[in-house]
Amino acid sequence: MEICYTFDMKRPTNAFPEAMLFDMDGVLLLITQSSDQSWSSVCQLFAFSLGLAPETLLDAFRQSRKIYKHKIKYDPEK
Repeated sequence: MEICYTFDMKRPTNAFPEAMLFDMDGVLLLITQSSDQSWSSVCQLFAFSLGLAPETLLDAFRQSRKIYKHKIKYDPEK
């Protein structure tokens, strides 16, 4: 059985969200904290439950963001 955390990250629940929004580059949500700081916090919370070191998971997010930014920069349809 997997455990999913509610928005306050304190009470585990077995209910899974119907959808998730990932703001990889910080464009959709304006916050005072950089998106990298936010992803670092997420990785610290969940990496070990995935069997990964937090830095390994954070590196994967960074690589994904880099590829995404490259694709949208050179998208001929935009």
